[in-house]
Amino acid sequence: MKGTEIVLRKKLGKLRNPLLIVGLPGVGFIGRVVAKYMIDKLKGERFADIYSSHFPPHAIMTRKGILRLIKNSLYLIKGKKRDVIILYGETQSVTTEGSYEFSARVLELCRHLKVTEIMTIGGYATGKLIKEPRIFGAANSKKYLNMLKQKKVVFGKSFGAIAGMAGLLPAMAKAEKIRSVCLMGETHGGFVDAVASSRILEFLELYLDVKIDMAEIDKAVKINEAVIKKVEEEIKKQVSETVSKPSYIR
Repeated sequence: MKGTEIVLRKKLGKLRNPLLIVGLPGVGFIGRVVAKYMIDKLKGERFADIYSSHFPPHAIMTRKGILRLIKNSLYLIKGKKRDVIILYGETQSVTTEGSYEFSARVLELCRHLKVTEIMTIGGYATGKLIKEPRIFGAANSKKYLNMLKQKKVVFGKSFGAIAGMAGLLPAMAKAEKIRSVCLMGETHGGFVDAVASSRILEFLELYLDVKIDMAEIDKAVKINEAVIKKVEEEIKKQVSETVSKPSYIR
């Protein structure tokens, strides 16, 4: 295998105003959590697998003892008003060239399927414990940015570079005239963030006008919040002990 290969598992009929959502491993695993949750709760149907020589040289051992190549997959969710394609996977490219090539192949598929909008999901790491995370955005057009601003996505407060496909795909999609955005959940960045993932799921539920059963992730949010509270208490305790100890000047 050389390069990226998209293997179709089934033919798709005509899609209605399709939107592509991308959830791959990244900061806080937010993209992956959001994508998997939507696939599970909205009964996404896998229609293609993506293999690439730019992925890590790993083979996955299944529980039945069978080996398979590492891959990403595409799922279709049929909506009442529009169809949603979700790119969900196990990895990203490990090289710069591979990231561009992989993104270009996905854009080719978007052209073929007449995708009109792309949303990549990621995390914006602050290194801080956040109880009420915001959703930051970086869009490829001013008009699209202004529309998402009205839906409470925060622009202009996040800075720096977006690594991997989460930033590359929306940027490259501008040349294809596909409106695109990277949505980033505000997160500490050091653990799987169910709270930030939940915020993005709530946003997508409203944006797509679909009903997502949030019961399961709400349980994970409570666990997340309990962990954050415990960490905060430990930090306060350490600070208190440090302040109470006598200092010596030599």
